[in-house]
Amino acid sequence: MELSFGELLLVAAIAFLVLGPTEMVRRANQLGRFMNRMRTEFNNIKIMTQEQILKGDPSEKIKSLEAQVMDPYRDFSHKVKKKMAVSEKASSPKEPDES
Repeated sequence: MELSFGELLLVAAIAFLVLGPTEMVRRANQLGRFMNRMRTEFNNIKIMTQEQILKGDPSEKIKSLEAQVMDPYRDFSHKVKKKMAVSEKASSPKEPDES
């Protein structure tokens, strides 16, 4: 939900009328501190995540990424080969029984 500048101005005017000037300033201050705390926490989480990513052995990361990329390909390739073998068996002419 996006609010235009006019809508934000209207909300601020209504808040000013309902809360009064002193209470509105106090609430705006609380909101600013809360937003600052949230930004700090998100930055801390981002830094911790980056440290965890960089912490491991690069060769292990490469192997892990290779496995993530190649495993679905190998599974798909195996399924295709299996279906081709089944279809080749079904399309090959059967030899008549000699009785």
